[in-house]
Amino acid sequence: MNLSRTLSSSTGGLIHLTYINLAYNTFVGNMLKEIGNCSKLGHLYLNNNQFSGEILSELGKLSSLESLNICNNMISGAMPEELGNLSSLVEFVAYTNNLTGPLPRSIGNLKNLKTFSAEQNLYGNIPTGVINCNTLAGSFPSGLCKLVNRSAIELDQNKFSGPIPPEIVYCQKLQRLHIANNYFMSELPKEIGNLSQLASFNMLNGRIPPEIVNFKMLQRLDLPRNNFVDSLPNELGTLLQLELLKLSENKFSGKILAALRNLSHLTELQMGG
Repeated sequence: MNLSRTLSSSTGGLIHLTYINLAYNTFVGNMLKEIGNCSKLGHLYLNNNQFSGEILSELGKLSSLESLNICNNMISGAMPEELGNLSSLVEFVAYTNNLTGPLPRSIGNLKNLKTFSAEQNLYGNIPTGVINCNTLAGSFPSGLCKLVNRSAIELDQNKFSGPIPPEIVYCQKLQRLHIANNYFMSELPKEIGNLSQLASFNMLNGRIPPEIVNFKMLQRLDLPRNNFVDSLPNELGTLLQLELLKLSENKFSGKILAALRNLSHLTELQMGG
């Protein structure tokens, strides 16, 4: 079904709604303030429409909301502090909009949050939340690492700079760490090797840390278009679950490791450029 119209304010009168899915239509106009009256709402999907205007502070009233998806719209402005009131929120997806400004510090209150995706959007410093693939700037805050239930930190294709904090080790449930294509200048902290659940990893310039030997669950190691130098570390040959290894467009020297022969699950190897 493809619906094309603005939302009616009467939607807010449906106070017993627990699920709203209006995705993949051509709705236009602003989000409705009245949705804030749907106090039992657990899932709200407005993605892939043509909504505009700002994220409304009224959404902060939805204390039962677990999933909020507004990606692929034309929503603009800064995220309101009231988002930090969504104590049940597990998933927030807002990529490909026109969002601006720093993220609200209240995002750090979302202790149940596992996915926070806002790629191709924001500018400013990032507080204690999880951001995927944005154009955000500023340093990588150690406070982000306090939300220990997260399974993904995706910061690639942004303008972050400075070091990666050693407190990243607190994220013991982390399965995806994507931080490539930023301006991080220092090498990864050695504590990164304690993330034993990590299954997908891309990273920054410098060197591949020998601590990757501890990533026993790693399936994807995606390192193209970095500034890696020297030879490949022997530790790569110990990642026996590895299925994808991308090393293209770097400055490696020396021979390809014979140890790569141990990677019996490897289905894709890219080393061009």
